[in-house]
Amino acid sequence: MNDINFALTIVKETTSTNDDIEALLNSDIARDAGLLNFCGYSVLAFTQSAGRGRFERRWDSQYGGLYLSTLLFKDTLGNAFNFNMIVIITALSALQAIEKYAGNGALNIKWPNDIIGGNKKICGILTKALAGLPGTPLIIGFGVNVFNKIDSNVLRNSCVLEPVNLEELASTKFNENDITTLAAEILTRLNHNLKKAAEDGYAEIFADYNSKLLYAGENITLYNRIEDGVKMAEGRFHGIDENGFLLIEDTTCGKIKTYPAGEIKKL
Repeated sequence: MNDINFALTIVKETTSTNDDIEALLNSDIARDAGLLNFCGYSVLAFTQSAGRGRFERRWDSQYGGLYLSTLLFKDTLGNAFNFNMIVIITALSALQAIEKYAGNGALNIKWPNDIIGGNKKICGILTKALAGLPGTPLIIGFGVNVFNKIDSNVLRNSCVLEPVNLEELASTKFNENDITTLAAEILTRLNHNLKKAAEDGYAEIFADYNSKLLYAGENITLYNRIEDGVKMAEGRFHGIDENGFLLIEDTTCGKIKTYPAGEIKKL
């Protein structure tokens, strides 16, 4: 796989960088220029008025955070990649980029793709596949708390982990230049890991991701959606399999079962 040209547009404010990418996909500009030419096109905003995460939850997007979306085409990446692999590569890339700013604090990945520092959430990632469109577009949105003030009043009541920003985590002052530099580092790591997986295989990236998983070896509860309170499974967390599915040991019988989706919480 060749390097992807991650061309980056920076805006002061927008509703949602993911929505900006989707609007581009549906525009005459993209169709006239050749849709696949936009593989890697990215938008960075310093503020979002309608940021969101999984299950359409609101993502507090005040000034001082990194709000970045990028467009990939699965057909351009090749048949070696499935959706879950891209989710794993994306999460690992974000962690590797953020590590440079996190001071001495260790970072983990809360399955499937939240980045955690000091047992608090520092980054969320929303990946959306648009099946049926030419090239099979994938929109990947990153939200990183850098020096933004986080309004707990707009967070969901059942939030599993408290949020934190990089300033608090690293005890260092950051500014807009750090946001743009971090955005470039995320895209650089993403390009590197996609190329590595295509050329050298997926095993090393998979192992690196598994080694960073939060709650590995601990007892967890799996929900379909935290707010609904419906438990799908409980048991010891054994990481993920090669498909990106959870491995949970039923401690009553010792059998390990796989689960493709949901949300986890430590018991």
